Amino acid sequence: MCNLGDYIEAKAIKKGMESVTVRIVRLQLEKKQRTPEETAELLDMPLDYIQKIADILQTCVGASDLQIAEKLVDMRM
Repeated sequence: MCNLGDYIEAKAIKKGMESVTVRIVRLQLEKKQRTPEETAELLDMPLDYIQKIADILQTCVGASDLQIAEKLVDMRM
């Protein structure tokens, strides 16, 4: 049985990993001007996941990578 501390730690680790992914995707979409399709192929990641990040980036302008990662983790859990 997991305790609350384990859950919180696991969620924090997931947020950190998601934050790195969001940063990489953001760079590809915004700085390299790649499409979500190109980014998904380049990173060998599911297009729907890349599109979800792209949609959040468009709707939450100014949000940090960590804030977006938190939204993604909350969606999955």
